[in-house]
Amino acid sequence: MDAVIRQCLVELFELGIPKYVSRDIEVPLLKDMVTIVVGGRKVGKTYLTYQLIDTLLHQQKISSLRQVCYLHFDDERLLELQTDDLRRIDALFLELTDASPQTPLVFVFDEIHRVKNWEYFVLRLNRNPNWHVVVTGSSADLEEDNVGRQLRGKSFTVKLHPLSFEE
Repeated sequence: MDAVIRQCLVELFELGIPKYVSRDIEVPLLKDMVTIVVGGRKVGKTYLTYQLIDTLLHQQKISSLRQVCYLHFDDERLLELQTDDLRRIDALFLELTDASPQTPLVFVFDEIHRVKNWEYFVLRLNRNPNWHVVVTGSSADLEEDNVGRQLRGKSFTVKLHPLSFEE
């Protein structure tokens, strides 16, 4: 599974940020809080995370895509990922990028709720003061009431709706 995770991690570096429609919504990265992006199917949660990464680059809060650990758990290669595999993601990312726990990093996990006990992994990453964690999903598991219990008040939820007429 390590080889598969590595392969998925380097794809953002190699392919770059895809084109996206800019949305009129801010995705804040708050200190000590996991940012949760929720919304219906196909409203643009994934592309909103690309917009966030692009914004962080333009604002020079990160200097390259090598400071972004991006995994999309809808990827068929990751469907067999188990709870035990989660703990390897940050270690593999640090190895791939030569980053350290002191490096400012952004972890973006799209549809992570597909892996059992994901919230404990996210909480561990969130304890590093140099790292920000963004989680997306449309599952009922990411509804605000459930996330509040799972992440013990350590989350900020952004609700995304379909494109507005202005957008």
